[in-house]
Amino acid sequence: MTFNNPAPSGVIEGFFGKTWPDAARLACAPFLRAYGFDFYIYAPKADRYLRRAWAEQKPQHEIDRLA
Repeated sequence: MTFNNPAPSGVIEGFFGKTWPDAARLACAPFLRAYGFDFYIYAPKADRYLRRAWAEQKPQHEIDRLA
């Protein structure tokens, strides 16, 4: 089953509070692909490199984990 919507659709993990566990984040990708979603955006407010330390480079091991 896919969605027949011409507008891009997907998930933005961009809320306040506890971030998703890695297992949930990894499970999201195949689900989105299987149902025709176009994107996933990682942007939780609790990620210090996206908020308080935005000018610092995120450590490479964290970048690799998200890739």
